[in-house]
Amino acid sequence: MRILKYIFLLIVLFAVAASVFVATQKGEYDVTTRMFIRTPRQVVFQYIDDYRNWQGWFHRQYEPEFAFPAYTGGRGGSFSFSSDLNSGKYLTVVSNAADSIVQRTEIDGFQGEAIWKLKDSAGGSRISLRSIGKMGFWTKVRATLAGGPQEVMSQRQREAMVELGQAINRDINRYKIRIDGTVDRPGTHYIGYSITSTLDNAPKNIRLLMSKLMQFFGRNKIPMAGKPFVLYEYWDDRRNLTRFTVCGPVNQEVHIMPGSDMTAGMFSGYKALRTTLTGDHSHLRRAWDETFRKMQATKLIPADGQPYLEVYTSGKLQQKSPSGWVTEIYVPIKQSAPVKPAIARPRPVQRDPERAEPVGEISIP
Repeated sequence: MRILKYIFLLIVLFAVAASVFVATQKGEYDVTTRMFIRTPRQVVFQYIDDYRNWQGWFHRQYEPEFAFPAYTGGRGGSFSFSSDLNSGKYLTVVSNAADSIVQRTEIDGFQGEAIWKLKDSAGGSRISLRSIGKMGFWTKVRATLAGGPQEVMSQRQREAMVELGQAINRDINRYKIRIDGTVDRPGTHYIGYSITSTLDNAPKNIRLLMSKLMQFFGRNKIPMAGKPFVLYEYWDDRRNLTRFTVCGPVNQEVHIMPGSDMTAGMFSGYKALRTTLTGDHSHLRRAWDETFRKMQATKLIPADGQPYLEVYTSGKLQQKSPSGWVTEIYVPIKQSAPVKPAIARPRPVQRDPERAEPVGEISIP
């Protein structure tokens, strides 16, 4: 019995000594990991900048539970997570579409920072991630047994970057563009937010305004009469500018109070060429290109005074993986005038060829 007491006492003394040893060890880390990926920089930026995309790679092996607020992308975007490894939250404080993202982190109650740098490279992009922070006690215990906080965080970050690269290839690089042909686009009343944006910032601004729009509809308990869409007023490559409205369809006309940052409007039904993109929104530009090539090949003429639309049929709220998102493009086209019946001998009707021109400034590539 006395021997057991001595053994128990030794175990207690060892535990105390180990605790003191671990407590006196530095738990800080400052690690940087770099990676090359065969995906354009702007596409990689958009993927990392929206936290909802992180479900496909962040701590994937630990099966974390995610909680998302209304805003998950751009400056002010955030999310929180919890897993068997640790728990915490991220908040974006800098979102520079040109080359960088800075995030404030809180892991197991300790503040830190994550700094992403992105650069164009031949055939793809170069990404670097610098993580700065401090480990909690139990995390530090596990890290001490595995080589120290610096080594453990370096290993985890390398694994995370590999998962990120695989997720981008899996989610981003799989897409399909289908030209559906001419359809009747019904008239629609809508409310939304308008903005003039640089072309580079347009995807980020669409995401931010879409989140704001969905929050408005939910907060005011307004039923959306269809899928949200973007209505383009113009797209000017020369000036690197575009103006668009992020819209939610409604059943009837809505009057907006003076001074509101929202806008309301409607458009009548029209004939349009429809294209369906299945995949990430980074491929929308390619879908627009194919749509206009099809119009040129089939001699379809854009119609004046009708809207160019992107309708978000299925997005991140319905489908986690961007490869399953569905977006419809509508380009208004002129309808052929009816041919009057011939009085004399029947003969083929001759039409003068017309060249397709964009509506006003609209030249959506």
